[in-house]
Amino acid sequence: MKVKIIAVTGIILCLIIISILAYFNTKDFWAIDACLDKGGRWNYETKKCEYGPKLPD
Repeated sequence: MKVKIIAVTGIILCLIIISILAYFNTKDFWAIDACLDKGGRWNYETKKCEYGPKLPD
């Protein structure tokens, strides 16, 4: 019984750690994706979304 509790606790702890690492690795991706979806352009130097004047059609 004790082994099961330790195993389940270990699995849950591993899942939490993997989730935290995945969040930090994909945070920039989602910010860039949201910027491009709104019609902006991503500045990689400042890590900010920029909106410029629209080009004529």
